Amino acid sequence: MLFYTWESFSALIHTKRYQAAGIFQRQNAIIFVTYILGIVTIFMNQKDTTDVNVIILGGLQMCFLIVVLGIFPIIYPNINKGILSNMCMLLTIGFIILARLSFEKSVKQFIIVAVVTMLSLIVPYLMSRFNMWKSLTWIYCFVGLGLLVAVLVVGTLSRGAKLYIKISGFTFQPSEFVKIIFVFFIAGMLSKSAEFGHLILSAVFAGLYVIVLVISTDLGSALIFFMMYLFMVYVGTKKVRYLFIGMAGISTASVIAYKLFSHVQVRVLVWKNPFAADIINNSGYQVSQSLFALGSGGLMGTGLYQGYPNKIPIVDNDFVFSAIGEEFGAIFGILLILVCLSCFISFLNTAMEQNSMFNRLVCVGLGVGYAIQIILTVGGAINMIPSTGVTLPLISSGGSSILSTLIVFAIIQGLAIVGTANMNSVRRKVPTEGTGNVTTRTTSNVKGLRKTQEQKERRKLNRQAMVTSVIFCIIFVFMAGFYLNFIVNKSQDIIKDTHNERVAEKAKTIIRGTIYAEGGEKLAYTDTNSTEEDLSDDTRKYPYGKTFAQVIGYSTKGFTGLEQRCNSDLSTEGTTEIEKIANDFSNTTVS
Repeated sequence: MLFYTWESFSALIHTKRYQAAGIFQRQNAIIFVTYILGIVTIFMNQKDTTDVNVIILGGLQMCFLIVVLGIFPIIYPNINKGILSNMCMLLTIGFIILARLSFEKSVKQFIIVAVVTMLSLIVPYLMSRFNMWKSLTWIYCFVGLGLLVAVLVVGTLSRGAKLYIKISGFTFQPSEFVKIIFVFFIAGMLSKSAEFGHLILSAVFAGLYVIVLVISTDLGSALIFFMMYLFMVYVGTKKVRYLFIGMAGISTASVIAYKLFSHVQVRVLVWKNPFAADIINNSGYQVSQSLFALGSGGLMGTGLYQGYPNKIPIVDNDFVFSAIGEEFGAIFGILLILVCLSCFISFLNTAMEQNSMFNRLVCVGLGVGYAIQIILTVGGAINMIPSTGVTLPLISSGGSSILSTLIVFAIIQGLAIVGTANMNSVRRKVPTEGTGNVTTRTTSNVKGLRKTQEQKERRKLNRQAMVTSVIFCIIFVFMAGFYLNFIVNKSQDIIKDTHNERVAEKAKTIIRGTIYAEGGEKLAYTDTNSTEEDLSDDTRKYPYGKTFAQVIGYSTKGFTGLEQRCNSDLSTEGTTEIEKIANDFSNTTVS
């Protein structure tokens, strides 16, 4: 994953086709190796289905990756291959972790992915060949609002919010698709005019979208819609003051939401202290289990099938990042965050290649929506921000989420084709001898082209997109740092909490460790001749009886003393160097 992440950012730097081609080939090789290692591990450990089913699924998913990475660039030579590779890597991680969590759900997810990916082949063609999209502004507006109102009226309540509509046994979440419609609507409005009066009109309708979502108590989606609108306005008007006004507005709205909605108050309380006695087994159970999982995974992870991610409620949906962090480790998790960041930067780079303001705003809006969704999902999992119940794009289970995300990527690819055409087909007429002779030359041959008015205007338009990119880069890097700080400085204290069921589960598979005095004498050890799989009931011996009872404590009757303090170390097969340092006691060692 480290090499893949490095190549992802290298692709952003190298613009020459022959250099980029080598990068994409190496990326694709890493994708296939990652998938093969993952599916082999699943084959060796899967207990929810038969070996034949794993082989069939593995073969079909491998064929899917070959087709997407091999055939798509042939059909569309000018697509952004970096975005294509990143999409396949994220899908690969999703395939592996979902098959580990629930084989049945992974099969359903793959069917949706395969069908939608094939159907979305037409999207780049439609986006690159037709210019009618910006003329449908008011259709976007009322279709999007109509879908949200329909959810409000006939939607199904899920975890305190109206999110879904059921039709003939199928359940889908309209807000996932309305995000795309909303972006097209705002892009249409702002591309026609960025004057103040027109801006107020767009704000009124954008506010209606957000209000309907708030009434439906889908506050996570409301935040995503608001942030998409805010940055689209900033890029469309080129006025930074709207960012500050928007941030002040979202701060005020957050306070109001806290006062009005009880479930928002609960989530804030959980965020402040998920381990509080009256919270950990109730409203804070999901977040506390997420932190236990991430802490148990440490930097390197427990390994696939060696953790207990299914102890997290709805782990395959809202907290799939926690499952990844537990079994693949924090280093892998941080690299995953950076791959998502490189995807976002590619979206913004595509925006900066567009001549049309409408296309530029569509790229910015979809890119910001993608980035905010990742921040909300990962930030909630690591307790950087209150949990919002948002899925991780291309990885989490959920038909509506994966469907809408694949459409977003297809739209961006279509605009990438347009952007490539813009960069390559600009032709200018320049005089070669006096004013009478005029020769047509490509822009690459025109001396001093970067100083022309057109290039100056392009750089001016790109300035806001670059600022947007920098803002989100800072947020992503901060999020990765927050996660790393949690693992290095806080995780050891957290996983020793007596509510961490993973320690007890792990104790069933290994012999509890020995506590030694400084001179090497055994103060506590496990006496076992058992051949049973469950070793948790083997006899714990204390050679000195009650002499050191207050210090050593007991592993039964409540875990006291060192038995409690070192419970995590005594109940695991080994410790990392960081853990050894954190648990180094002056007069006592544990093995």
